[in-house]
Order: sequence, then structure tokens, then C-alpha cells
Amino acid sequence: MLVCECLDLTYEDIKRAIDEHPHELEDIFKAIEAIKESIRAGDICGCCTQDECNKVDMLLRDAVTKALRSARENLI
Repeated sequence: MLVCECLDLTYEDIKRAIDEHPHELEDIFKAIEAIKESIRAGDICGCCTQDECNKVDMLLRDAVTKALRSARENLI
């Protein structure tokens, strides 16, 4: 699923980035910022951070939330 058209980032890319930032698993807002900073998602056009974006399959916020849930479940 495409998450950032400008950088051709997919949900799998977001999952990998979450794995690289395990200390951010507790706070969704910190996780989104850490992911945006590490892979530069949302930096070019910003569409993937906007609710009305029709360029992507999943918004960055939703992809990070889903990846965080998956990472937390794997810890249990």
C-alpha cells in the first residue's frame, strides 16, 4: 500500500522504520514525528499527512498507527 507518493514509500517501509525506532512505540505522536524525520515522509508535498489526500492508499498517520499496533502485538 502506497503511503507517500513523492518518495514511493509503502506500508512495509513504515513498518521497517518503526522497527528502527522501538523507543517510540508508546506515543503515536512521537512515532509519527520520528518516522517523518527518519524517512522524510511528508516533507515534499505533504499530501500523505492530509485527510483529503487522494494520491496514496493509506495516510502516513494511519500507516504509523497500524505499524505501531502490529509492533506492540509482536512484543506480547
